[in-house]
Amino acid sequence: MVVTKNGENVYPDDVEIQLGTVPQVSELSILGIPDGRGGERLACAAVAEDRTPEGEELAREELT
Repeated sequence: MVVTKNGENVYPDDVEIQLGTVPQVSELSILGIPDGRGGERLACAAVAEDRTPEGEELAREELT
């Protein structure tokens, strides 16, 4: 799958590989969702390694 972002092709698998190095994340998936302007936005669904609220917040901070 290819996502068009700002006129450029972005491959979700490449983004998953990069974000997969974040130690606070045990699982993740990158998705393309319509942006309403004919392109797409990237979205990330992730599972924190530490599933406490603090662990989830730390994972969120590392991914953004």
